[in-house]
Amino acid sequence: MPLLPTENAEATRQMEYFLELRQAVVDEAFQLFDERGKDHDVDEPFWHRYPFGDVSYAQMCFETAGRLVSVVQKGLRGRAVEAGKIEDRLLDLINWAVMWLAWRKMQDMSMLVVAARKGEALHG
Repeated sequence: MPLLPTENAEATRQMEYFLELRQAVVDEAFQLFDERGKDHDVDEPFWHRYPFGDVSYAQMCFETAGRLVSVVQKGLRGRAVEAGKIEDRLLDLINWAVMWLAWRKMQDMSMLVVAARKGEALHG
């Protein structure tokens, strides 16, 4: 549960607004992921397209961050940047990071299942 400042009403309102925006951004990122996922083959899990695990996801985050930097630099050079382009890249980066973390958690769960099937003790 986030801590909200209670002694300053304006600061509390600003923090509440920020937390609402944060949730809206996450919701928007997931909606974008779902929309883009409709274009892919549903017969195979998406993570099968990233066979090198951490390396694959790190590469996708790196490429997405590179595209973000390119767009920002374009704007800094005074060139027109398409409306929403920076936001789109940030949403892509959120989704790649979430996919990477989810994949890592799946690996952890897979190891637990394997250990449990072998009858090994599970240590936290």
